[in-house]
Formats: sequence, structure tokens, C-alpha cells
Amino acid sequence: MNLLGRIMFAVPNAVVFICDFNNRRPSPEWDGPEQVVAAGSVEAIQISVVHGQVGLADIRVGWGEPSAGLTAAYEGGLDLEFGQLMVTDVNDENALVIGVEPGRRTVRVFIDSAPWPSTIEILIDQP
Repeated sequence: MNLLGRIMFAVPNAVVFICDFNNRRPSPEWDGPEQVVAAGSVEAIQISVVHGQVGLADIRVGWGEPSAGLTAAYEGGLDLEFGQLMVTDVNDENALVIGVEPGRRTVRVFIDSAPWPSTIEILIDQP
């Protein structure tokens, strides 16, 4: 993995969002409690993670191949019209914003365990 950015924090509500910074997220619907990634549209992705009262979530954003030991959880499109990929919690108290080439991007999500991963890698098709 070629790292573009990383954030590690206690995630309130056990959910993080991936979206374009200037295109705030409509929340995708969950199909069930075992689902780790929800992506109802190309505007936002949400990922269930370890709850902040249990431990820290280590979220890495990059491109290339995932780190060893992680399992694929999702692959799909994400519209980054403004070129500002943002990973944030429900309340926007913790956020990582990374400048990327604007446009529709392919995003892959890899996790260490389900349904409450503590290590998450988000890989985009190009920096």
C-alpha cells in the first residue's frame, strides 16, 4: 500500500463515512447487522468499525495493493467531484481529508475482521 493518509481514533457510534469533503453524505442503508460496508450510492460509503469504548480504529487511505492479512470487504465507485476524499465519524469530530484527482473513483475497502474491524484500509484507484 502506498499511504496517502492515516487517522487513528476512538470512533463514536462505531461508524465512519467516506465521501467528498464538499459533497456531504447521504447515509446509505444497512442490509443487516452483519454488514460491514454500506454504499447505497456513489456519493458516500459507510463502514462499521470497532466502537470507541472498545478500542481505536486505525484507518489508512492509499493506493496500490492492501497490506498482508486484510480481507476485501467492498469494491465500488465513489464520486469525488471536488477531489477531497474525507474519512470522518458521525459527528465530524475526527476527520482525515486527502486531496486527490477529482472525478469518479474506484474504491476498495479491506478490513482485519468482521463485523467490527479495528484496521481498515481504503484504497483508491490512483492518487
